[in-house]
Amino acid sequence: MRLAFKTAIACALATPLLAFAAGTDKGGNAPKKPQLAPDYCTFSDVIGAKVSMLPGQKAVNEAKKENELAGRPIGKVTELLVDCCTGSTQWAVVAFDKTLGFGGKSVAVPCDQLRWNTTNECFDLEQSEDQLKALPAFDCADAKKNGLDLSVATLTKHWPNTEVSVAADRSTQKRPSITIDGKHFDCAKPQLILATEITKTPVYANSEKFGAATGGLLDRANRNVAFLIVSHGGTLGVGAAEYLIPFYAMCMHNGEEGKDQVYSVLRSVKELEAGVRYEKPKNGAADPEAIKRACEMFAAEAPKPTGSQ
Repeated sequence: MRLAFKTAIACALATPLLAFAAGTDKGGNAPKKPQLAPDYCTFSDVIGAKVSMLPGQKAVNEAKKENELAGRPIGKVTELLVDCCTGSTQWAVVAFDKTLGFGGKSVAVPCDQLRWNTTNECFDLEQSEDQLKALPAFDCADAKKNGLDLSVATLTKHWPNTEVSVAADRSTQKRPSITIDGKHFDCAKPQLILATEITKTPVYANSEKFGAATGGLLDRANRNVAFLIVSHGGTLGVGAAEYLIPFYAMCMHNGEEGKDQVYSVLRSVKELEAGVRYEKPKNGAADPEAIKRACEMFAAEAPKPTGSQ
């Protein structure tokens, strides 16, 4: 999920689609995909969404006896693994119900294998429950202790058609280091983080505390975190205003030994206070006009569209 997209189409909403078909060039390398019109949704629209998979052979055989078609077993997305620098959603953690014989097992699935089904309001996964049962269980807590990138490094062999990338292949940001309360924070190297932890991360205007991320907008079409919703002001969470900031305008910084992660924006507090406030509309995840203005405000930081020089 690549963050680059033209400001001119930033307000366009696409038919929900999490992935597009994988392909290769003549050299066997996956070509760069054209940017799709964004399809914005909230974190909670994806984390907690149902996942429909193909029935296993046993279920198929049982259904045949009754001259019926086997139903698609259902799981649920419980977490996303996101590149902290690009916002690319690389993996989804999918949990399956105990009634399916998984014993509550969770597995890691590349995000490009999931396709949004508008009619049924769920993600379709074109693998059978038999194939998923054969995958190693994935526990987020254990994976985080061992390093998320390292934990998923061996999983790609189970997904030969995936487009997920390793940390070394993902783009890096070159932002200045910042100093907070006398402590030095360097721009983080590309690494996977848990999407649910992004919404707990403090946000700084340069080196001055602005607020904290309380949510975000995902672009299902291009598989990335497109915006963070940042809370600012108020007292104990009361009276705070929420602002819409493009993810590409942010840089994650790590303190000593990789601790105390924060996001920073190359703007002053006053500039951010004059920015675009977020209010969820009755329909959809965000007002297209608000998205357009937020993109215009941070146009200088926006990555160049694919194919531009």
